[in-house]
Formats: sequence, structure tokens, C-alpha cells
Amino acid sequence: MITPSGHPPPRRRVVLLGASNLTRGISIAVETVELALGHPLEFLVAMGHGRSFGAESCVFGKKIPGIFSCGLWRDLDQANKCPTSAFVTDIGNDILYGASVDQIFGWVDGCFDRLQRAEAEVSVTRLPIDSVRQMPEWKYRVMRQLLFPSSRLTLDDLVKRAIELNERVVERAAARQIAVIPVKQAWFGFDPIHIRRRHWSAAWREFVAHWPSAVTVRQLARGSLSRRLYLRCLAPERCRILGFERRRRQPSGRLSDGSTIAMY
Repeated sequence: MITPSGHPPPRRRVVLLGASNLTRGISIAVETVELALGHPLEFLVAMGHGRSFGAESCVFGKKIPGIFSCGLWRDLDQANKCPTSAFVTDIGNDILYGASVDQIFGWVDGCFDRLQRAEAEVSVTRLPIDSVRQMPEWKYRVMRQLLFPSSRLTLDDLVKRAIELNERVVERAAARQIAVIPVKQAWFGFDPIHIRRRHWSAAWREFVAHWPSAVTVRQLARGSLSRRLYLRCLAPERCRILGFERRRRQPSGRLSDGSTIAMY
């Protein structure tokens, strides 16, 4: 069977949920996932700098809904049945937005529930606690002012809440038979929460290896500037920019190999 685009139908559906680390490395992520699962694939992606799992977030004048309330779940529920792989990362932003551990855990666990109802194989990363814990106080204040200017959370409180959230997510993931992926301290540098670019390929190879359906990725993703720019410029289903609401029918992107990209 060939689709109207001239490509065979998607082999699998891939759901990617995250914030800055997913956004920064989306091109490497897509390439690595295709190396592990083949192509064409159907990608459903909820990402964005500073993205919250439950509340509307605003970065550089662009407001986007929380991951738990975005349109991805409607489209996932209405989609034809298809083998599905899902990856969840960047679950710590909401601590600095002032959400309680209970709230954040509820949003993340709600995402787990929806993914498993879609019969997805799911993996989630731990929080980079060791990297954050070793951060000097002055560096934390600079990072907080730049990325979360409204936050007044102390570094000690951040670490305590991150540890509690991490423990609860790991415990629930174990109960749900969801793979939990450690993050390596060596992946981080001056910035304690964002993986350095030179480690993106290695990190994503480890991330996809936890899906039972994935083949072993023996080569690192090489990256593509044109694909990176293309993916970063794809419009999400719904956002508000400087007060003006914008909507875009999904999927809004298609790669040359036939993979489709829907952004939320």
C-alpha cells in the first residue's frame, strides 16, 4: 500500500514529550529514532523551551498549553491503531514554575496513563539531580533569573523537590513497567540541566535503546542543519504569539523519507 505522498504507510507511531532538551535536540532525536525503528514513522511531538507538563507556559512571547492539556492526546485517541513508542523527558521545569510535587506527578502520571491506554511502549528519563546538586549557588541564581525569572525557589528547595519528584516517578514507572533511563552527569557542562550538543547523539542512542521494539543503533546520528532548522520552524497546532492565537493543522511536517511530524 502506498499513501498519496508516494510513500508506504508509517511503520510505527512515535510520541515525544519534553521541553528544552527535546527541543534543542529534536533533529538528532528524529534521526536516531529512525535508525532504531526504521521509516517512515508518524511522530507526535509536544515540546518547547520552558514547556510545562500541566500549565500554559510563555517563553519569548510565545504561549503554549501544557503537555497534559494539548491536542496531541485527542489526535492520539482518534488515530488508527498502530504500534507505538513513547519517550518522556524534561519533567522538572514545573518545580521552578511553582507547581507542587503532587501536581507535577499527577500530570506526568496522567501522560503515562494515556500512553499506556494507546498500548505504547514507554520510557522516561530521570531528573539530572546529581548535576543540579553540584551547581554553585551563584550559577543557580543566574540560571533561575534567565530561564525562570518569576521563581524565588532556593537551590536547596529545588533539589529536595527534584529528589521527591524523581523518586515518585521512578516508583510509578516501575509499577507500570515503564523503562526509567538514567542521565549521565558527563552529558552536562556549565549548564546543569541541558545536555551539551556534542553529547546529543550518544544520549539519544541510549534513550531509544530502552524501547523493546528498537534495534541496536550502532552508529551515532550525524545531524543535519537543514533538518534541524526545518523541524524547529514547524508550527504547533495551537499557540499564542504576542497575544495573537495561531492554529495549524497537523501534521505540519513531512520528511523526505515519508515520516510525518505533528507538533503540539
